[in-house]
Amino acid sequence: MIIFDEFHERSIHADLGLAMTLDVQEHLRNDLKILVMSATLDGIAIAQLLGDAQIIESKGQSFPGYY
Repeated sequence: MIIFDEFHERSIHADLGLAMTLDVQEHLRNDLKILVMSATLDGIAIAQLLGDAQIIESKGQSFPGYY
C-alpha cells in the first residue's frame, strides 16, 4: 500500500508520485493498494481518477479551547 496524506497540498512531486503509482499498479502490481487522504479534498474527483475508488468520510469534532 502507498499512502498519499494531505493530498490537498498539491505539488508536482505528489502529482508525479500518484501518476507513477497508478502506472505501477496497472502494469506491475495489480495488487497494489493506493490510499489518498485529505481533510479538504474533492473526494469525488480523486475517486474517479482512481477508477471509481471507494470514498470513506469521517466527521471530525471540535473541542472547546483546542484549536
